Amino acid sequence: MHAFAGATAFVILTLCSAIAPLPALAQGFPARPVRIVVPYPPAGTSDLLARLLGKHLAQIWGQPVVVENRAGGGGTIGTERVTRANSDGHTILLAAPGPTTINPHLMERLPYDPLKDLDPVTLIMTTPSLMVVNPATPAKTVAEFVKAAKSAQGKFNFASTGNGSPSHLMGIALQRAAGAKLEHIAYKGTAAAITDLLGGRVQVMFNTVPAILATVKAGRVRALAITSPQRFEGLPDVPTMKESGFAGIESIGWYGLLVPAGTPTAVIGKIQADVAATLRNSEVSDTLRREGSDVVGSSPSEFREFIARDYDKLGQLIRAANLRGN
Repeated sequence: MHAFAGATAFVILTLCSAIAPLPALAQGFPARPVRIVVPYPPAGTSDLLARLLGKHLAQIWGQPVVVENRAGGGGTIGTERVTRANSDGHTILLAAPGPTTINPHLMERLPYDPLKDLDPVTLIMTTPSLMVVNPATPAKTVAEFVKAAKSAQGKFNFASTGNGSPSHLMGIALQRAAGAKLEHIAYKGTAAAITDLLGGRVQVMFNTVPAILATVKAGRVRALAITSPQRFEGLPDVPTMKESGFAGIESIGWYGLLVPAGTPTAVIGKIQADVAATLRNSEVSDTLRREGSDVVGSSPSEFREFIARDYDKLGQLIRAANLRGN
């Protein structure tokens, strides 16, 4: 069960001070099984991360932690499910940029406001993406791929894990930077996109290191570049997009936990502290770092500020690209 990450820095920020002793409300949490809602299909980074965390949190809490995949609508279906849940901490969202900081700029009638209807718990990790192609594609570098795409005159397709997803935005950024026409094909998650990439229906895609690393190492796809500012030690021969001549295409994905707005501060604090303890577990941290992610474990207030910055940055990118949702 591969798919997380390790890059370089490993920083864990905890709430060390604020919760000693825990208020009675937090001491009684959880009182029943906890549900982590993943707004994407199984096998992607969000799903694998939720299951890794859930395994260890169940041991800390003495209660089952159930991972529930609620895919659809670019992550909006599962996210809305959490906004409508009881504000008691027993339903948690495994959040990523799509339904949180991207879809609000794409969809006119989003059924929730991520900045008002959800409370931040912690930023778990950040991770870059890889630009990958089918091994049958002759291109060995980004420049060679761009040259081939221009020659194909619009006959090359790029896959994404959904309309408006980070992989979609990176494909758009590549087109704009390279001046090459690529047809966008949106899939419902990582597994389906990779299947068609392997089958040759699409020629290229961007995907997070955790989700695609095992496939790259198995030789089933070829990595041309990574979207982080520096190379990933797990794939030292893969250059950055900047080294490949495309400095403007840098992207760092993220994963965190959100709960319904109004969840008691003490409960949020306990969840954050227990997640921070989980991230200090060597089995968890080594897995994440080894496969391409930087572990964070931020406080709720730090995560709120992080989301606000990402929301503004991606909104500017989406408006500049004149993108619209379905």
